[in-house]
Amino acid sequence: MSLREIVTLQVGHYSNFVGTHWWNLQEASFVYDTKSSPADKEINHDVLFREGRNLMGDVTFTPRLISVDLKDSLNTLRQEGTLYDVKLEEDVNWEGDVTLHNSIFTPKNKFLQDLEKEDEALLSDGNNLEKTRDVEEAGDTPDKNVAKNEKVEQIFGPKYYNLDSEVKVWSDFLRIHLHPRSLNIVQEYTHNNPVEPFDIYGCGERLFSSYSQRTSMEDQIHFFTEESDNLQGFHILSDVYNGFGGITSWISQYLEEEFPNKGTLTFGMHPAVPSTNHPSESIHHVITSLLSYDKLTSMTSLVVPLSLTSRLWKPPGAPLEFHHLNYKPELFYHTSAVLASALDTASLPYRLESNPCRLSDITHSFHHMGRRVAGLSASLPFPMPSSSTLVDTLVSRQGGLLWTGLTPGLTGNALPYMQSVVLRGIPDARVKSGKPLQELPRILSQCEKKEEILKLYITEMFPTTLNTEMFPTTLNAGCIVREPCKVGTPFPHIFSPRVSSSGWLSDTLRSDQTGVDSVPIMTSLQNSPEAGTFLQELHGEAKKINIRKHHQFLENGLEEDDFRESLEHIQTLFQCYD
Repeated sequence: MSLREIVTLQVGHYSNFVGTHWWNLQEASFVYDTKSSPADKEINHDVLFREGRNLMGDVTFTPRLISVDLKDSLNTLRQEGTLYDVKLEEDVNWEGDVTLHNSIFTPKNKFLQDLEKEDEALLSDGNNLEKTRDVEEAGDTPDKNVAKNEKVEQIFGPKYYNLDSEVKVWSDFLRIHLHPRSLNIVQEYTHNNPVEPFDIYGCGERLFSSYSQRTSMEDQIHFFTEESDNLQGFHILSDVYNGFGGITSWISQYLEEEFPNKGTLTFGMHPAVPSTNHPSESIHHVITSLLSYDKLTSMTSLVVPLSLTSRLWKPPGAPLEFHHLNYKPELFYHTSAVLASALDTASLPYRLESNPCRLSDITHSFHHMGRRVAGLSASLPFPMPSSSTLVDTLVSRQGGLLWTGLTPGLTGNALPYMQSVVLRGIPDARVKSGKPLQELPRILSQCEKKEEILKLYITEMFPTTLNTEMFPTTLNAGCIVREPCKVGTPFPHIFSPRVSSSGWLSDTLRSDQTGVDSVPIMTSLQNSPEAGTFLQELHGEAKKINIRKHHQFLENGLEEDDFRESLEHIQTLFQCYD
């Protein structure tokens, strides 16, 4: 069967926060039980993960990932990882001078320490594999994957981790192993360096004028693409508001030249709270965002801006409010978790085991009429009471929208041109209403399956029948996935006490030391006129800027004519949504 591989690039510190949560969520949904039937496997994890072997011959399963960040951003994570360690015992004789460099030791948090214990336990099981061969030959084959789950449960057990004060960088809660070719660390700039901040678009773009930096990235891309049998495209998660926007622009141009027929879905990441309120740095973010979106909308198939704020530009908007989330907007660890759960759900249509679409089916359909910017909304969790059903939940909302826009300016007040809706985590036994048929709308009383109910809901909310030119229509697509989103350790504890450990709304408050294991989620990836509003606001803010006063951009290669061309291109883009 074709694997339909996708290579993911995470470019920037905040994007790596989002990506780390995304990989953790996927790993939590792995099916290790070899006795389970093929029907139990809904998600094809081979789309985003790759199988390999380390130097000891052990099978490894790592993301098909290239992660870009700055020096000193990894904390306790080693750039080469630990999967391919080789212990060499040899003496090194050096007759020259020796210079001693002291480095600050950073201890691992409790979660990472327990992860090490898990790896050691699994390694111990692997070393004892020889002892099981006689048993296997006798026909009594032990299920190693089930044993792995039991071993993990013994180590982690019901522990409650509160990592809010422990997480400083994204590797502090990374649960999976990375391939040694995954990390690309920029040595020219240091993470969180106030003296030389990495906030200028040209700084990132100029890095790849270096032959070594350029060939290093090209080698990484070709390593993951050349081993793919049926590459369908790329995911790009990018910090478009700082120097990483310049790096992403170079990468997107390279991908467009080398893989012109592949779909590239790009997510422009913005933190919910600005890293600074200094006027000059805020202007730097606007200029860099303008240049980044100009390049990305030209070189990639579809761009989706994401942030947990209602407005990015001056004055910054308030952080988004969710009815059943208590998150801290200033913590990357919290806000990135919300975005990652939405990405994990919205990307399911082309990651399914059975009857999937392709990435290009979405990207090429959405950028019709030059509309290359889309928006994403999510309902986290899907607001379904523990004693209710899907039909009852939809009826109680009285035709209201169930999701919140994660793209700044996406309010849901405008009818989208096109959308892909995903609903996950609703059990089959909790679909039909228990109320008498006469109390339900007649059309709902006839529905038997989740697919029918979802289709009815999005059709009623977003009409597909063309009446007149005054009433535009929406092209809808719906997808149902049985499996909920697994939000156990190390997902942050951001759910309100009214959300049960299974993700349902309950009148009984969850205790403070009890986490949420899984939640139902609903997402809508849509191409809406409000995406044009996002571009229009960016254009309006950038148009006020006199680029001649910002010498750092000019010194890093930006020409005044290039800035004006970017303004004109963004203006042309938002006019496509009128």
